[in-house]
Amino acid sequence: MLGRQGNVWRFRALELLPHPEIDPEPLALEHLLARLHRGCFEVVHDGRHLRLYLLVAEGEAGGVKKALQDLFEGRLVVVEARPPEPPSRGWVGVGRLERGFYHPLFKHTEKKPVSINTAALWIDAVEPGVFVQICWEHEPRAKSVIAEWVYNRRRGGGESTVKMVVRELLDLIDPSYSPYDELMRRQHYMMQRHLLPVENEEVRQAEAKLMHRLYAVAVRVVADDKGKVERVCEAFHQFHYNNIVCRIKRLDEKMLERIRRREVEHLGVFFRDKRLPVLTPKELAALVNVPRPVPSLPVRLGIAVLEPPPEIVKIGELPGELSFDDLRRLVGGRRVVPLGLFEGTAYGLPVSEFSRAHKAIFGTTGAGKSSYARYLMLSLLAAEGCGRTSIVYIDPNGDDALKLVKSLPEECVDRLVYIDPRTVEYYGRVVKINFLEYREPAERDKLQETFLGAVAAYFQRFWGPRTEHLMRMAVKLVLSAPPGSYSLSDVYRVFVDEETRARFLEYVEDDEVAEFWEEQYPALLKKAPDAVQSVLNKLGKFTLDPLIRPFVEAKRSTVDLGWALDNGYIVVVNMGALKGTESLNFFGSLILSRIFAAAYARGERGEEDRPTAFVFVDELHNFVSPALARLIAQMMAETRKFRVFLVAMTQYPRQLPERLRAALYELAKHVFTFQVGLVSARELRKLYEPYATDHDLINLPDYTFIARIRVGKTTLRPFTLRAPYIPVELGRGNPYLDDPVVRSRIEESLGRHGAPVSTERVSVEAPVSPLEWRILVQVEKSGLTLGRLAEQLGLVRAAQVVESLRQRGFLELKGEQLILTSRGEELLDFSTRHGGGWHREAIRSIAEELAERGYYVVVDKAGGEDRPDIVALKPLDDEHWGEALCVEVVSDPERHMTHEYTLKLLKRCVRAGCGRLVIVVDRDPGVVEERLRVLQLRLNRVAAALGADPDLLAELLETLEVRVVPTAVGAEGEEEEASKVQGESVEAKAGGKSILEKILDELPRLLEEGSAFRKKEFIALTSEAVKHLGYQSLSQLYSELRNSGIEAVYKTVWYRGRSVRVVALPAKLLEQQ
Repeated sequence: MLGRQGNVWRFRALELLPHPEIDPEPLALEHLLARLHRGCFEVVHDGRHLRLYLLVAEGEAGGVKKALQDLFEGRLVVVEARPPEPPSRGWVGVGRLERGFYHPLFKHTEKKPVSINTAALWIDAVEPGVFVQICWEHEPRAKSVIAEWVYNRRRGGGESTVKMVVRELLDLIDPSYSPYDELMRRQHYMMQRHLLPVENEEVRQAEAKLMHRLYAVAVRVVADDKGKVERVCEAFHQFHYNNIVCRIKRLDEKMLERIRRREVEHLGVFFRDKRLPVLTPKELAALVNVPRPVPSLPVRLGIAVLEPPPEIVKIGELPGELSFDDLRRLVGGRRVVPLGLFEGTAYGLPVSEFSRAHKAIFGTTGAGKSSYARYLMLSLLAAEGCGRTSIVYIDPNGDDALKLVKSLPEECVDRLVYIDPRTVEYYGRVVKINFLEYREPAERDKLQETFLGAVAAYFQRFWGPRTEHLMRMAVKLVLSAPPGSYSLSDVYRVFVDEETRARFLEYVEDDEVAEFWEEQYPALLKKAPDAVQSVLNKLGKFTLDPLIRPFVEAKRSTVDLGWALDNGYIVVVNMGALKGTESLNFFGSLILSRIFAAAYARGERGEEDRPTAFVFVDELHNFVSPALARLIAQMMAETRKFRVFLVAMTQYPRQLPERLRAALYELAKHVFTFQVGLVSARELRKLYEPYATDHDLINLPDYTFIARIRVGKTTLRPFTLRAPYIPVELGRGNPYLDDPVVRSRIEESLGRHGAPVSTERVSVEAPVSPLEWRILVQVEKSGLTLGRLAEQLGLVRAAQVVESLRQRGFLELKGEQLILTSRGEELLDFSTRHGGGWHREAIRSIAEELAERGYYVVVDKAGGEDRPDIVALKPLDDEHWGEALCVEVVSDPERHMTHEYTLKLLKRCVRAGCGRLVIVVDRDPGVVEERLRVLQLRLNRVAAALGADPDLLAELLETLEVRVVPTAVGAEGEEEEASKVQGESVEAKAGGKSILEKILDELPRLLEEGSAFRKKEFIALTSEAVKHLGYQSLSQLYSELRNSGIEAVYKTVWYRGRSVRVVALPAKLLEQQ
């Protein structure tokens, strides 16, 4: 028996000096601990050395030393047990169980206990000055407590004495209480009582714990810093069934004395703390274990190291960091894909097995998922060669896409298709994709469904039956037109533009679609405009995003993704430019929908025409809605038909829709799991049990994974591999410009598959919304009060809009009257200083006409070569502007419309981003049409000279409109017909009199009616006066006066309590007449 001096047991200490490459056999250590009645394990780090001590009873030291020498490589030194000397001041963490001690730390059916002693590892790594003490002693009362708990659970749950007395007293005072009914209820309850599966498992594990010797265990961690104690205590929180947690408090003299005495707390006779650590020898061996570093596979302590099964091909030695040439030499012509390394040796799968399986890669950020995906793509190219397997890589972050481009072997560069919105900025070219384009009529319905799935992923919680119906009808309407005549932006325009709707309705053959857009939609706009506005708000953010405008406005794709899948191309989609925006999710969803629509089209072809294709998607959860997930899951289930295999990468499974998650578990033959979090580990461990637990998945080191492979119909046992690393260094600074390899390869890809996009755009941005612009035009034209505006918009909306315009300095309020400020007048000033009189007045009249139609108009006042004469933005709705309309005014086109001038004119319009072009001339419109017809015949050459997209330039020329506004006097003084914009004769309207004579004849009546009024220096004619004089607008009268050489001013004045737009004539001029 062990001798006792006071309350202190007498120990002998065995100092453990382990060999760094030898791990004690866990089962032998468990048997050794089971033989000990009591003991203590202490870890001391003095700042220089880590010392491990196993303290046993004085009489057992010799036997323990002999037993340890048989199972432990290293030196054992028996020394005198001295009282420990932890830091005298600081913090202490005392271990307690997270659940009752009748719950084991881990299931007793597990093959190997979780060996941690991670506290020692923590100390050895970073924590000098920390003391860890684990003491144990036999606990005879624990078995009775566990047995009582098991008995109560088996019979349906026990009651304490206090609860039973309280319940009986309540029954006595209950008037409806019946002893007979109570007896029948209890008997019925006992007969029907069945444990749930989870409860039954808990009871089984507790019964298994009863079969072993039980120890009361004291776990103490002492340090001078509270953070150190917390970090070491976290090392004990490693189990999945129960856990040891620390209660951290300041170290006092009482606790210090307990540590020195190595005391162990026991269960009391009456009060029994069920959170007291009571462990079996196997559980104790999981704590009291010696760490072993593994140089070839640096895993954390206690992580299962699983050797690959015989079915996994052993390829050969491979360094941890390698190049593509190393991979090619390793494969050596064999059709084998290396998966990873085990103890420095590469293991892999035959291409036939690797290439016919979906794959799932799970892991937290930084665990190595993206690097491993790049390694798999390069391994596949090394085994198969370029052109035999197609690869699509969708990267939402950006860097890994560029690294893949740089890592490609030289012979594969000609098969690279690089898609990146950022290439417009750096190279002036971009690979364009029309996401609504299809090759065969049979693809149209599937394209529609996949596109709607992508839209649903973008709308997320805003997606509902009404939104889906609106979007479905819009897509059906657009797809009614022949391919090449529409773009994705048309889906937005059909909601807001009647002309666009009318153009597409000409192609509609479906009566349901025609009825909706002709009858139901106009009624919906009146009845529930908010329903349409919510759709427009979401779509507008995407379709108007300048980064992806080349994709949204593309009517023809410069590369067919279906063709790329069928011909062994490597498609890299880099979405790093969209990171942090809503457009990222939508763009990724559209790419996926386009790929899977192309995959479905493969089903109609022979198997020899369907080469294997892999779609690697990083952070798949960002792009998949339940609707799109349903389509992908269906395609995964029909793998042999399409031969397009998904490689899904995500941080944790619950990010994916449930249907896709279930499809991955069932249909992904290859699952690679890197380090994951606790919730994901509990879900994924089902794939690896009983060989690995959630503890193993949580604590995997970076670039190490556990693989589950299915070969044929057989699922192999899981195994552990380390992912090889292919180092790639991008150039310093901007890799698009500063890395010569990346730049040359991207430029080569864009030269083959891209289209030029003008980067010298002179953007026109409206400072007001379309609704605000209409209000300003109405105030300028005829005056407007707040009351009248409230009748149109509603009081709240009107007040909001007016306040917004007032704060930005466009309007003022004088009582109820809205008045333009100088800034507002400047916005509506359409005069210009360049060109002759006809040129200036033509610009003014056309600008005013467009403004009255709701266009936001910008006039080039200086006459430079950068801007067209007029750029007008078309309103889409109350909040968004649409495409730009350009107007060029040319006098005497026979003389001015030379080839060089025409190119300059088109270049100005292209730079302004105009979708339509109107050329206004004073004569000979046929000359303009002839000049532009010549350019259409040389379209590609002209587009290259202008740096423009040939498709957009062709559309610009096809929609060209030529208008004639005749001038009053010819070059030789011949009299011509003076007319307004519509070409009507002013002299005929004036009855043969001059304009001034007509005004003088009508002026007395106009002054009497109030449609004209006299100021100190001028006489003002309002819009009502203009109609009496036979003109249609103030601008028409103003133009005719200026053409006649009469000095007139077009201005806004204050009259009868409101602002009025007038044509002002000098009072002296009229008096002289």
